[in-house]
Amino acid sequence: MTKKDVLVETTELTTPSQVGFWDTTVGKTVRASLYLGVSAVLAAVLADIQNNPELFGIYTPFINLLLVAVKNLASPTVKNI
Repeated sequence: MTKKDVLVETTELTTPSQVGFWDTTVGKTVRASLYLGVSAVLAAVLADIQNNPELFGIYTPFINLLLVAVKNLASPTVKNI
């Protein structure tokens, strides 16, 4: 691929009908909100099971990492080492 081909490829605009909802800024924001919501619910359930609400804040970042790792392992576009 020549430099000209790359320039032409990167300057082509896509119409709204070509862009999926999840690829838009709003879609990505909704997706992030869903991950945070699922993470918060899972952290709340774990804290409630252990009858210790203070653990909610401790569990949330670890559950976020777990959810992102699972998503990336399942993604065919992310290389796993």
